Amino acid sequence: MKKNKSLFYSILLIGVIIWNLSSCQKEQNQDPLEEAATPINESIDTITFHYNTNTHNLTFSNISEEEIQWQFTANDNFIKVDQSQGLLKAGEVQSLLLSINRSQILSDSLFSSIQLKSSLGDIWNIPIRIFNIVSRKYMFDFEVNKAAYSPSNNQLYLRPWNYYESDCNLFILDLDSYVLQGKELNFNYSHMQLSEDQEKLLLFDYRKVYVLDVENFDLLFNFEVSNNIKSLLMVGNEIYIFPNNNSYYDYEIYDIELDEFSSMQMGDFNFPSNFVSHLHPSGKYIYALNENAWHKNLVKLKIDGDENPHMIYSEEIDDFGEYFWMLNQGKKLFSNHEYYYDLDANIPGYDLSETKTIDLQGNEEIMDIIYNSELQEYYVHALSYSHENKNKIYVYNEELNYESTITADPYTIAEDLHWSVEYHHYTALINSIFYKPKHESLILISFPNTYNKGGLNSGLELIPLNK
Repeated sequence: MKKNKSLFYSILLIGVIIWNLSSCQKEQNQDPLEEAATPINESIDTITFHYNTNTHNLTFSNISEEEIQWQFTANDNFIKVDQSQGLLKAGEVQSLLLSINRSQILSDSLFSSIQLKSSLGDIWNIPIRIFNIVSRKYMFDFEVNKAAYSPSNNQLYLRPWNYYESDCNLFILDLDSYVLQGKELNFNYSHMQLSEDQEKLLLFDYRKVYVLDVENFDLLFNFEVSNNIKSLLMVGNEIYIFPNNNSYYDYEIYDIELDEFSSMQMGDFNFPSNFVSHLHPSGKYIYALNENAWHKNLVKLKIDGDENPHMIYSEEIDDFGEYFWMLNQGKKLFSNHEYYYDLDANIPGYDLSETKTIDLQGNEEIMDIIYNSELQEYYVHALSYSHENKNKIYVYNEELNYESTITADPYTIAEDLHWSVEYHHYTALINSIFYKPKHESLILISFPNTYNKGGLNSGLELIPLNK
């Protein structure tokens, strides 16, 4: 009987070894990620699940002269066998399907094992190796087109790309509870931004503006202007509206309480006005960039006090870019090109330093930039003209010296092939970044670099920033 047990064990191992050698070789050729995996010392009887593999066929036979009972058990609940026990007559072969449930695996690549017991009293441990990627992403079932974030409410406001395919054209994600709620609005919009006090959400499209309360998302009021909107700012009870390609006036002010408009000019420009605007953190000034095709003029408006808003200066700046950010309590001004300026809003007249250059690590354009006052760091999403590095955020210190690079996690997307499921890995393409001060995290909204059906749904990733 001892001889029969040894033969049974030998035949079992031969079956596992032959299957694993042919299977592993095939999968290594298919999976480009395997070359990047850390080399390890595996015993030859280890069953390996590569990134795109979720099932293994396991075959063993009974070469003894009597019927035996067998039983399979797994050390982890994410490993399943289609038949866990049975009887095997002399000379019969048993085939089993071993599978893993990746949704229950909460770590990266790991080891586990299964056990085969026989009525002859022997127990065989078969090692299991699983290559896995754990995504830190919160996945949406739509692609995000526009996003705004309120640190005070810890909420994200999202506009889907194809909102006409859904009953909702506005989504709100609470980052404390991760509850996503959708709102069906009876109007269209293409842009969104928060009021300066973060209590109102402004949605606008061409000439129409809609203002919602962020507490219950009721529509408070709406209005229409006479020219297409380039940018707007809500400060207190006034909304400053800057038109797109208008040569008759430079901006309008809508008084919410009086429900009245007033038209204001910022200068005697002989070319269309096309202003991108930002409110200075002091609340006293608006900086606006006229980014038409002929000139780049930076304009500073004084808006506080009893007198009407008036222009302090209008300065033409060559090669400034098409967009800008004011960060670090309004002490730094960045253009979307590689330039930045020191800014002191208290200086009478022109208040920018000489032009300085930030090292964009081989990229040419800033897509977005935010500042972390706690860690005194800047986070830059930059692109080259070849659109490389869309999955990277570059970290700079207070002096704007490059420190490190943050790379967004790739997407792991399952493709149902009817007879099996394959996992494919795609680079994350970042389209929005925000700073979450409550938990010292960077918020990345991205989508996978694939055009496969169902592959463009966006995901949200939180990057811890604690040092």
